[in-house]
Amino acid sequence: MTDAKTAWLDSQKMPTKRYYQLWFEEFEQFTGMTADQILADAKTRQNSGYWESKIVEFKSWLVPQKKIRDNSATSTAMWVRGFFAFHRIPLQFRTSKKKRLSEKSRLTEDYYFSLSRY
Repeated sequence: MTDAKTAWLDSQKMPTKRYYQLWFEEFEQFTGMTADQILADAKTRQNSGYWESKIVEFKSWLVPQKKIRDNSATSTAMWVRGFFAFHRIPLQFRTSKKKRLSEKSRLTEDYYFSLSRY
């Protein structure tokens, strides 16, 4: 019998499969659980919002810990969401969590002109 992560990864094409495997291992490290334990826990906590919060926390954790950009962190969080969708465990994100999941921080600042210098 194959485990949950292997079944999900086998449904992907090769380049995607490598990326998903790498970053899903980071999610397992973040939660301290294996993919099978995550699924078992998600089935017992259905509609509690726990895993939705964990995915948002994971995205926030990736940026400073793994030093990746917001877009990459958002993509990685979506891959984890895809894991749950593959195993038919629907995640119901509230509007505030959806916004936090897709928000991006600016890398540049606006330069404001001032007449006081002249």
